[in-house]
Amino acid sequence: MTNRFYLLLGLAGAMAFAIFACGTQENEQNAEGVAEGGYTCQQCHTNKALLKASLEAEPTHHKPKGGGGCGGSVSRFSGTDPIYVDPAFLDTVHGRMGCQACHGGVMPAKDRDEAHSGDFHKDVDPNKVCSQCHEDITKNFLHNLHTKFNGLKPKDKEFIKRATVHEMRVSDDEQSKEFLAKGLEQGGCAECHRATCGSCHITLPEPSGGGFPATGHMFSKQPSDVYNCTACHGGRKGKEYMLSGYSATEVKDSDVVKGLGLKNYKLKRDVHYQKGMHCSDCHNENWMHGAGPDMAGSLRYNDPKLPKCQDCHVTGQEDKFYEQRMHAMHANPDGPAPYLQCEVCHAQMYPNCLSCHVSPKGDGSEPPPDYKFYTFKIAKNPLKLDFYKTHFPEMGKERPYDYSLVRRPSVVPDTFDAYRPGGPTVLGHYTDYPTWKYATPHTIALDTPQTKDGCKGCHASSGGGKLAKDKKVLFLTSDYLDDLFTNGLGKVKGGPGAAKAAKYLKKELEANKPILMDDFFKEDSGK
Repeated sequence: MTNRFYLLLGLAGAMAFAIFACGTQENEQNAEGVAEGGYTCQQCHTNKALLKASLEAEPTHHKPKGGGGCGGSVSRFSGTDPIYVDPAFLDTVHGRMGCQACHGGVMPAKDRDEAHSGDFHKDVDPNKVCSQCHEDITKNFLHNLHTKFNGLKPKDKEFIKRATVHEMRVSDDEQSKEFLAKGLEQGGCAECHRATCGSCHITLPEPSGGGFPATGHMFSKQPSDVYNCTACHGGRKGKEYMLSGYSATEVKDSDVVKGLGLKNYKLKRDVHYQKGMHCSDCHNENWMHGAGPDMAGSLRYNDPKLPKCQDCHVTGQEDKFYEQRMHAMHANPDGPAPYLQCEVCHAQMYPNCLSCHVSPKGDGSEPPPDYKFYTFKIAKNPLKLDFYKTHFPEMGKERPYDYSLVRRPSVVPDTFDAYRPGGPTVLGHYTDYPTWKYATPHTIALDTPQTKDGCKGCHASSGGGKLAKDKKVLFLTSDYLDDLFTNGLGKVKGGPGAAKAAKYLKKELEANKPILMDDFFKEDSGK
C-alpha cells in the first residue's frame, strides 16, 4: 500500500509539472530546479510526458490541419509524434544552432503561450533563415513550382499570374480574377504551393497535416517518398508509383478493362519502384531547388531540365535502343512512323478526376462531388497546339511527340462560379485549350496491354496501318467524353446532375476538339 501511495503521488506530481510547464498557466520554480525565469523549448519538446499532458489539457492546440494535397493522404500521426523533438537532434549541426535561430519566440518562458509569442513562427522562411548557410540553393528557391504562392496573398496581382493553369482560362475582367483568387485561397489550392525547405527535409507538408512524421525534427537530405513526396502527391503519383491507396474496384470498373476484356487484370507497381528507385532519383535537387528559369508562373513541362525517359534509356546507347523494331518505328523522332511518347506503350492505367476542388457554395461548407476514375487515353499531343507554343514554347520543343497520353484534371466550366453568384462565369476562356492535359503517369511497365500483341496492340494488323476498332477504348474520342459526362459525372451521387453535366459536355467537346482521335475511327479513314 505504501509503495502504491508513493507511486500515485509521484505520478500526480509529474502531471502537475507537465501541465504547468507546457500549459497556459504561469509557473513557479519546480522540483527539478528549473530557473524561475521559465522553461526552454527543449524542456517541453523533448519530453513526451510533458507534451502528452499539454495535449490532454488542451486537445485542439496541436490539432493538425490539411487533408492530403492533391487527393493524397498519409497515415495521420497522433499523440506527441507531430511535436516531439528527438534529444539526439540537439547534438546535430542544426540542433546546436538553438530553436530561436530558426523559429524565434520567447525563451525562457513561463508557459506555452509566452514561448510562442513575439516573433515566433512555426514555418521558416527560406530566404531569411536557410539562406544564411545555403544561399546557393535558396537564391533560386522561389523559382520552384512548389513555392509559387509563397509570401503572396489573393489580392496580389502576382498571385493571379502564378495561378497559371486557371489564369489562362479566366475571364478578361479584373473582377473575375479576384473571384478566381478567392477560390484558389479558400479552396486550399494555394496552400499546396507554399512549401518551405522543411516541407521536404524535416516535416510532413502542411497540406497533409504538418508535424514531424516520427522523425523527431531530424533533418533528411533526401526527402521521404512516403512522408514528403506522396504526402502531397499521393492522390495520383502515390497510387500510380507505389499502388498506395489505389482502388481495385475503380480499376476493375474502368472502361479500358471492360473494353479490352481484361479478365483478372491488376495494376503492377511502377517498374522503377520495383527496382528500388526513389522519387528524388529522377526529380533530383537540381530541378527541385529551382536552379534554372523562373517556373513560378509557368508549368512543369516548360522546364527543359525536367527528367525524361530518354535521359537514361536512350542517350549514350542509341544503337542498342533502336535495335528494337518498335523503338525504331515509334520512338525515333526521325523514324518512318508517328513519334510516340514512351508512356503510350509503357504506361498502365492511371487515376483521373472530375471533382472540382472548391466548395459548391463557395464558402468551404460543402465538399465538392467526388468523381475519380481510372482510364488510359492516347490523344494528339496537346503540347503541339499553337496555344502551348505561344505561352510555353519549351514544352513542345522538349516533347515533340505526335501522340501522347492525356489526363483529366479537376476543373469544370463553373468551378469558381460559386464565389461569384449571379455574375458571369469566372472561367470565360474555358475552351481556349484542352481540359485533357499532357500526362506522364508513373505506372511504367515493360509489358502492358498495348505491347502484348505487338503492332496489333493498337493496329488492325501486325503490319501496322489503320487503328483497330476494338482498341478504340485506348484513345480519347468524342464518344468516350459523351459517356463519361452522361453516364459518369451526370449520375454521380452529389454531382451536378444530368442537365448540368450535358452543358459541361458541350464545352468539353469544344475544348478538346484539337486533340480528339475521332478521325482515326471513321469508316473511310485510311489512318
